[in-house]
Parts: sequence; C-alpha cells; structure tokens
Amino acid sequence: YTATLTGKGDASYQDVSDQYVVTCPPEEPVIAEFDCGNYTGLIQVIGEKEVGFHVKQLSLKTGEYTAIYSIPFDRTPAFGGLNAAGINPVDFVAYGLMKMPGADAPSYLVRFDKENVAFLAQVPEHSAAGAVDDDGTFLWEKGRNLYAIEGIAEMEGFASPDDAEDLSAINPSVTRQFDGVVSDIATVRVDLGDGEGSYVMGVRPDRRMGIYRYDDRKEGAWRVDLSEADGSTGNIPTGPFGAAWSNDGRVYFAANSGLGVYEVLIETIDLEAGTAEIRRVASSEATDWNDGMNCPDSPVCIPDTFGSVYGYVWVDWEASGDRTAIEDGIEEHVSGVTVT
Repeated sequence: YTATLTGKGDASYQDVSDQYVVTCPPEEPVIAEFDCGNYTGLIQVIGEKEVGFHVKQLSLKTGEYTAIYSIPFDRTPAFGGLNAAGINPVDFVAYGLMKMPGADAPSYLVRFDKENVAFLAQVPEHSAAGAVDDDGTFLWEKGRNLYAIEGIAEMEGFASPDDAEDLSAINPSVTRQFDGVVSDIATVRVDLGDGEGSYVMGVRPDRRMGIYRYDDRKEGAWRVDLSEADGSTGNIPTGPFGAAWSNDGRVYFAANSGLGVYEVLIETIDLEAGTAEIRRVASSEATDWNDGMNCPDSPVCIPDTFGSVYGYVWVDWEASGDRTAIEDGIEEHVSGVTVT
C-alpha cells in the first residue's frame, strides 16, 4: 500500500509518499468435527494407489467397509500417504500423520476432514501406528520408540506444511528394548497390576502384543504372547493387524488378511507371565495400507461373551423328531441354541 504525508494549510513542503508491502498470514484451515452422530462404529482410513485415501466404516453385520468420504492425493498441497489416525476426544476432530510425495519426503501431524487439511508439526518420520488418547495426546510408534505430542487440540494449523512447527527432532517418550513392530496401536487407561496407568497396545504379526506404559508414574514396554481361552493359538491370524480401536476400556484389532476383528481381553493381560487372551468378535474384509480410528464414547456394539446361561425352552419333541431315548432320566441340553 502507499502512505502519503500531506502538508496542511500554508505548509511549504511537498507531499511525501512511500510504498510498503504487508504480508498477511494465511488463514488457518477450518477443520470440521468428525460426524460421530452418524458414524459410531469402527472406522478405517484405507489407501488406494494413484487415487487417495478413503474413510470407511465397518458393518458388523456383513464385515464389509462402506465409504464415508475420500481425500484424493492430488489435493492442494498433494500428499503421498495418510496413517496413524485417531479422533481426538477433546475436539472430536480427526488427526493423523500425512506424508508428502516422494520416498524421502517429510511427514506431518495434521488435522483433516473431507474438505481440508491443517498441518500442525513436522515429525521425525512417518509411521503407520498412531492414536489419540483420552487427554488429547497424539501418540505414535516407530521402530523401537513411542513418541507423544500433548495438547494437539490447541496447536495452530496451517494450509501449507512449510509453515508448520518443526518437531522433527522430538525425543521419544519410551524406548522399547525388544524387536518387532506393530501396524497400529490403541490407547487405554487401565490397571494392569501396578496401579492405573496410560497404555498403548498393538498386535504384532507373530501372535504377540506389544505394550507401552507412558504416564508420569511409570514408563515401560512389554511383549506378551496371545492365545485363545483354551490356550490354543492356531486360529489366531499371523501377519499385520493394521487397524486398532479403543472403546469403553476395551481394545480391538483387525487382521489385514480379512480373518476378522479380534479383542484382546484387558483383564487377562499378565505382564509378569507375559500372556494375554484374545478372541474373535466380528468379521472384517481384507484391507491394506490402512489404519483404524473411532469416535470417543460412542457405542460400538461389539458382541459380548456369555458364561453359563440357564433358562427354559419349549420344544415339541414329537413334531421335531429330536426326542432322546432317555427315559426316567435327565434329558440332554437342546443342541444348536445360541445366545444373542
């Protein structure tokens, strides 16, 4: 703009003008809350080569994922990957790690919705495994380390990654002392025998689970062997579990192979023995280049297990042909009855 100094009245000097260039900071992108009113279930962010990433919800009835919205790679600015996603309980906005195009390109913590992306901070490197805990802390695992950024709801966001905060030299919160990586993580606050604490959990490809504790009272890392209730392991899938969810103090993991969604039963985790129980709870189609997220405090409606169930059922033995040969004795239980 031009500023002009003008003489007043009978002043003898001439008008003096000068030009100034003022650069206004770009407006922060407005990111909408995730639609938790209509999408209360298990969500996956799934990549499609040369297209983009699709946000989809799992149908517990069919095991299929249905589209909610998509983010194309050729948006402005273009990007090359999106993972480590989670919905923040503080502001109900979706967060994740977005990688720029190119093998060695940087990765950024972002907020995103179906229309916009806000870049918050550059991180050391891209990761597939991330989540947001109940306090609004973004956590992600890479290699042997667990990283954390607190208070992400209050961080300033930018339309360009060049304006984002540089946290590429951030130190890890916890360093793990054993090998093996996980493809996604879930956060949960529970008591695993040493007082209530904040934990991150992820299922490994080898029928084991990696666990971090990262709160102020204690930090640590464990590896536990997974088995079903009868001690068997043969029906537990191997390979990546690329989607993880936490809901109401429970944690779930989807096998990328399409063999289903599994719950690791929190109450069975024994850190000293290094064991935990896992069970299949739902069907899930095969996915790849994926990550899980879900709305905080929304009912997911995962089927629960029943112990011994007793009741009465009326059966027309003569009409059904199911009458047993037992006389003056205890009839056997009716076969084929399930509890829902």
